Amino acid sequence: GLNLCNGFGGLVGGNFASLSPQRTPLIQNCSSSCVIAAGNSFNFLGGLVGMNFNSDIIDCYASGMITTEDFCENIGGLVGYSVGYSPARITGCYSNTFITADSGSYGLGGFVGTNNLDSDVVDCYFLESSGPNNGHATPYTNKQLKRKENFPGWSFYSFSNPDIEAIWRMCRDGIHYPKFNWEFNTQADLKCPDGVDLTDF
Repeated sequence: GLNLCNGFGGLVGGNFASLSPQRTPLIQNCSSSCVIAAGNSFNFLGGLVGMNFNSDIIDCYASGMITTEDFCENIGGLVGYSVGYSPARITGCYSNTFITADSGSYGLGGFVGTNNLDSDVVDCYFLESSGPNNGHATPYTNKQLKRKENFPGWSFYSFSNPDIEAIWRMCRDGIHYPKFNWEFNTQADLKCPDGVDLTDF
């Protein structure tokens, strides 16, 4: 385990942007599948980002598990701690990262552990059984998180109207969680039973 440390995420521990109008960095179209095990008094743990300072996170997802021992804080399924001044925005993301924290821990959330100042969360979702609902993002059941209709405004690939520019794809609606469209080989997607046409050969 890890003790008395700060900032650990499935993708990055800390994502820091300047306070200027040209603030960077930006995390976009990224994912993480992680198992994080922390000891006592650990701070800023996230399935994707441990601490997000003044930066945007767009179209990302995280899955896996975060477990801690006693007196840890700011633990979230996607982001452990997010703060913004410009503002920062987390948009079009979801998490099904399971969180287990022992006694004395606080700032826990199924999506964002702690969200401060002008850090907005828009069109984001998390598996309701994965962690506490602290009001940051919409909790979904396992069934809801596997239906395209429950992600209004998200750009999904459609077999009936294929669009290689689509961001997301549901391998089989109602069966699988969303993944990025680019994770599938659009020229041979027989492993994804969303329909078969000439592009599969």
